[in-house]
Amino acid sequence: MLNFTQDGIRQAMLKIIDKVNIDEPLKVLGIGSGSGEIDLLILQTMAELLLSHKKKKPTIQTVIVEPSSLLLDRFKLKASSLPASLESAANVSFQWQQKTLSEFNQETKIEKNSFDFIHFVHSLYYLDMKAALRTCFEQWLKAEHGVMVGYVQTEDSYFAKVSKKFKGKLSCGSEVMSFYTNQEVAAIAEENAWRYCIPVKEQFHINVTPCLREPTSPEADRLIDFLTQTQNFRANAEQELFNSWIEMIESLAFADDSGEKCIKVEAAAVIIHK
Repeated sequence: MLNFTQDGIRQAMLKIIDKVNIDEPLKVLGIGSGSGEIDLLILQTMAELLLSHKKKKPTIQTVIVEPSSLLLDRFKLKASSLPASLESAANVSFQWQQKTLSEFNQETKIEKNSFDFIHFVHSLYYLDMKAALRTCFEQWLKAEHGVMVGYVQTEDSYFAKVSKKFKGKLSCGSEVMSFYTNQEVAAIAEENAWRYCIPVKEQFHINVTPCLREPTSPEADRLIDFLTQTQNFRANAEQELFNSWIEMIESLAFADDSGEKCIKVEAAAVIIHK
C-alpha cells in the first residue's frame, strides 16, 4: 500500500516537475489528511524527487485541511519532530486548517490558484466528488501548472461493489460515504475537458474464510465490521441484510493456493492536471 501511494505521487509530480521553479516554495494542499502518516510519506516522496531532478534542496509549504481536532493534533505532534530523512531532503512547513473542505473554500484567506499540488488520500469518499474536484481544480490549483491526485476504488473492487449493491441499506461507515471509482473520476474529468490519467493500480486480496465459518469468532466479527465499515454488524444488522451480504461475499470469493477464500480489493491513483 505504501509503495502504491508513493507511485501515484511520483507519477503526479512528473506532470509538473519540469515547470516547478526550485527557487520558489512548492505549495501543497492536503484534503482530509487525518493523523498525517500518509501525508509525511507523500512529502518525503515529493522531496526526494525534487532533490533528484533539481539538484537543490526544495522548500515545501503544505496546507492541511482536516476537520477532526483529534486527528489534527496527532498530525501536529508528528510534524513537531519530522523524520530525519524528510528534514534532510526538504525544508517543510505546515499551515493547519481545522475545517471541512467546504468551510475552507468559503473562509480561507489564502490566495486563489496558489497550489502546485493537491492530494486526496483518505477523503474523496466523504465528499461530493464532482463539486470537490471542480472547486480544487478551478479555485485552488495553479493556472499555469498544477496537479491533483486522488486514490479511489476500481469498478472490480469489493468495496465499490458492496457500496453500490447495498446503497441506502448499508452505510459503509457513514451516510455521506460513497466508494467512488476511477471510472467515475475519469467521467468527471472528461465532462470538464480536464487532462487526466490513471497510471497506477494496486490489487489486494482479503482472506474472508473466517466470515464464512460457523460458529462465529471475535476474529470473524472484526473482519466483518471492517468489510462493512459498520461496528457490530453481525449483532445489529437485520437478518435479511446480513444474509444478503454473506451471499455477496460467497459469490465474490475465490480460492487461493492454500484453499482459503479471498475477495479482491483494487485501488487506483487518478491524476488530473493542468
